[in-house]
Amino acid sequence: MNEFIKKLKETSGDDLNKITFYKLLVFFIPLGTSTFLISISNMLLNRCLGYIPNSEFYISSFSVARTLMLLFMSPVSIIALVVTTFTQNKNTFKKVTKFALITITLLQIWFFVLSFTDISRNILSSMYNLDGRLLDNAVLSLKTICILPIFFFARNFFLGISIKLRNIKFATIGSFLRVLLILIFSFIMPSVLRAFRAEYVPGILLFGMIFLESLVYVLGVLITTKGKVLLHLLNSMRTQNILSIDDSLNYKKILYFSLPLILSYSMGQLLPSFSQSALALGENKEIILTVYSISLSLLNIIGSFSFQIPQLVVNHDTFNPINKNKVRNFCFFVAGTMTVFMLLLSFTVIGDFSLANIMKVSQNNISIAKLSLIFGILYPASTVFMAYKRGKLIKIQKTTLLVFERVIGTLISLVLFLIVPIVAWQYGSAAGILTLTAANFATGLFTHIVFKISTKRKPEIITYS
Repeated sequence: MNEFIKKLKETSGDDLNKITFYKLLVFFIPLGTSTFLISISNMLLNRCLGYIPNSEFYISSFSVARTLMLLFMSPVSIIALVVTTFTQNKNTFKKVTKFALITITLLQIWFFVLSFTDISRNILSSMYNLDGRLLDNAVLSLKTICILPIFFFARNFFLGISIKLRNIKFATIGSFLRVLLILIFSFIMPSVLRAFRAEYVPGILLFGMIFLESLVYVLGVLITTKGKVLLHLLNSMRTQNILSIDDSLNYKKILYFSLPLILSYSMGQLLPSFSQSALALGENKEIILTVYSISLSLLNIIGSFSFQIPQLVVNHDTFNPINKNKVRNFCFFVAGTMTVFMLLLSFTVIGDFSLANIMKVSQNNISIAKLSLIFGILYPASTVFMAYKRGKLIKIQKTTLLVFERVIGTLISLVLFLIVPIVAWQYGSAAGILTLTAANFATGLFTHIVFKISTKRKPEIITYS
């Protein structure tokens, strides 16, 4: 193993602008592992909540409240991309920081208004059909986690700084501690959870996970830079040969870049719910919806690495002729690795074990879940393809087109409303997974076409940095 790493380093070369497999691997592994661990921690959170009395009730209401929170969290989700895209020198970093602070201030005010007025009650009852105690507890859950946007913001803002510093180890450390915390309460100290009122436990656990993770990012950056973040950023960009004297950046440009990303991320949060609505039209909908949710969760855990693909594209000299196709080939490697895992899950006992013992699928529904995995073999690869093409559009700052990309994905998912009533109910979940896979490939293809058209019309928008 050491010899393999040594050979990779030897082929990295001395040219700072030259992309090598080793450089991409060193950049991507901490980010990809971080997203993977976050997915694992979210799965373990539900397992942990199973120890509280009447767990199904509290998990259901908390899940809805969390879904509503994520729907409005898109401004925070894109902060890391804003930092890495626009931080080019001292002045641009200050403008990006001010924009980020204004964004989180407005968002946090909105969350307070949402949580402590009847707005949340009206949204939860109309959008998610909640009523009675379930509605009351969902509103209470939202109040419990209403301050979380600040910590999500801290994590993503300092993640962006870490990427610019090329010091990304905090991503893995923070996410690992997040998983460790939930493991402690799941297997070592489950009895501690009973010391709290059951309705507050989900919010307390999620708050603890995010707080610990964000703390690692903030302290990691401040300690390694000895509090001189800007100085180290400038030195890092100078070393990478990406320090620019261009001060033409303004808040309007950042806003035009951010708003389509925000809308795109929000639409992405709605897509699984949209598919579930279609699947609810078929027979045995309780079984199909459960299997679909579990199968999609497992697929998203495997495909979680793709979430960081846009950062890989944005932060490397992707368009330089010297580096042509190297990022693309690395993405092929990531997609191929994911597909191998999918084949193992779909056609070996590893899949049966994962579904039965980790995802807690009943023996009666294992075959249906395995069928969903077989139909979803290419789902993780489709997320990589879509993310890679999306990253190229983000790099040339044509983010408006990403909204149309989401619209196409949503329209393709409409096919489910036509398919579900006519296929055998056992294939409902598999049809849902296959439709999402097709939507990913179609949106990636759309992004590829509009990228080609955009760069052909305006070749100058391609920058070698």
